[in-house]
Amino acid sequence: MKTKVLFVINPISGVHKSKKAERYISELINKDRFDISVIYTEHKGHGIDISRDNAGKYDIIAAVGGDGTVNEVAMGLVDSNTDTALAIIPTGSGNGLARHMGIKMNLKKNLLQFNSYKKYSADTVSLNGNFFMNVSGTGFDAHVADIFNTFGQRGLKNYAKVTIKEFFNYKPAKYTITDENNNTITTEAFTISFANSSQFGNNAYISPQADISDGLIDIVIVKRFPVWRTPILAIQMFTKNMHKSRYITILRGRKFIINSGTPQPVHLDGDSIKTTFPVNLNINSSSIMLYGPGKR
Repeated sequence: MKTKVLFVINPISGVHKSKKAERYISELINKDRFDISVIYTEHKGHGIDISRDNAGKYDIIAAVGGDGTVNEVAMGLVDSNTDTALAIIPTGSGNGLARHMGIKMNLKKNLLQFNSYKKYSADTVSLNGNFFMNVSGTGFDAHVADIFNTFGQRGLKNYAKVTIKEFFNYKPAKYTITDENNNTITTEAFTISFANSSQFGNNAYISPQADISDGLIDIVIVKRFPVWRTPILAIQMFTKNMHKSRYITILRGRKFIINSGTPQPVHLDGDSIKTTFPVNLNINSSSIMLYGPGKR
C-alpha cells in the first residue's frame, strides 16, 4: 500500500520556490511509494485548518513554506491526536527547524531526499497556551520581532537593519526563572531564548546541544555584554560555540516560569505575540511525529 502524502504549499513564502514546488513534487517524488495530493494555503492560519482536517486521512502532511507555515501545519497535527507525521519542504528565509533536522535547503535535493526519510517522534512546547516547535523567547529578540512585524518590509536584509538600529538603545531587563523543582534564579538578561531545537535559522545556533526529542527545553540566558564582544558572540553563534561564552547560561528542564517586574515582549518562533508575564513553559514530550532525515 502506498504512503499517502499531502503537500501544503504556502504560495507567498519564497515566491519563486513555491511556484516550482508543485512541479518538482510531481517530477521527483517516488510515485511507486507515495500517493501525492497538493493544496495551497489561502490566508494566515489556513495551514492549521488544513492539517487538522486531513490528519488521519494522510500518513504524512508536508509543510511547503517558511517557519510560519511549518508552525501552522504542526499545530493542526498536535491537536489531532493522530500518527500523521509532519514533513518540511523549506522555502522560507530562516528555516530553523528544517536546518536543525538536517533537511537540505535546495528544493530539488530536498524532494529527492524525501523518498528515503524516516519517521520519529519529537517534542513541542506550550507557552501560556500558545504552541511552538523551534525557538521562542523574550528580551531583545522579541523586541526586534515586535518592531519588525509592523516594519512593512520583510527579508533578512531589513531584519538586520532593524536589529542594528535597536541594538545600541536596548536596555536589558531583570527576570526571575523558576524550574519544575522550584529552583529560582534572578538575572539581568539581554535576551532569553526558549530553545526546543538548536537554532533560530540561517545556521545561527543559540543552543547547539539542544535536541528536539530529548523531552527537555533549553533556557538560554544571554547576559549583558560589552558592545565590543558583539562580533565574538556572533562568530560563536554561527560556529556552534555559543554555549561556551561566559555571557551565556543554559538551563534545561521540563517546566519553567519566567517573570519580570516590567512588561516585556515575547516572540513565538520569530513572530511577536501578545501575552502577559509570567511566561509558563511546558514541554510536551513526543507529542508529534516528524518525517525527516532522522535524529541529529
